[in-house]
Amino acid sequence: GGGTLTWTRAPCEDEDTRGRFFVEVTPLDAADLPAGRREAGFEAAEFAFRDRGVRFNGVCMAAAGLPAYGIARIATGQRGEDGAEEWRAEFAPPGGR
Repeated sequence: GGGTLTWTRAPCEDEDTRGRFFVEVTPLDAADLPAGRREAGFEAAEFAFRDRGVRFNGVCMAAAGLPAYGIARIATGQRGEDGAEEWRAEFAPPGGR
């Protein structure tokens, strides 16, 4: 695999885990994308906290696997129950992971 992206929040309340989390991965080489995603320029995935997350002692953690190819940029965040983005962060992994 290509590693894991992990989200952590403390303190964490029920409302912090509602909605869906999203991950958008832009490769160093667009040829690494599946044919159906090359025009968009990135791979995208969404998941519910209950599917990939845990809560313990007031802390929430969720994780998602990353593709094995070189990554230029990752955008991640969370959409509310209405589908609107509640927060978004973008970063380049060190060394183009």
